[in-house]
Amino acid sequence: MTYDKSTLTVEPTSRDRVLTPAFLLVAAATLFAFLSIGVVLPVLPRYTEGPLGTGSVGVGLAVGAASLTALLAQPPAGRLGDLRGRRPLMIGGGALMVVGAAG
Repeated sequence: MTYDKSTLTVEPTSRDRVLTPAFLLVAAATLFAFLSIGVVLPVLPRYTEGPLGTGSVGVGLAVGAASLTALLAQPPAGRLGDLRGRRPLMIGGGALMVVGAAG
């Protein structure tokens, strides 16, 4: 079986830029969102054992609840983003993160 070059490669049809300011802004927002999660998860077990005074079961419940919440919230948030647009989700998610960090 042989393939000619035209079936294996796709030539770009336009010279549109990929690294637009909007793309870089969304990439930076995504980076900081994942960074905030990555900062919280390693500290969460120490916080639950220390100031909260729970044992290993409390640590497991705290980490499991965070993972389960992310698993259950992502599909509806994706659908909502498809229906309403990404901007309300970005603003609402940022506001929730500020409220959660403050209180």
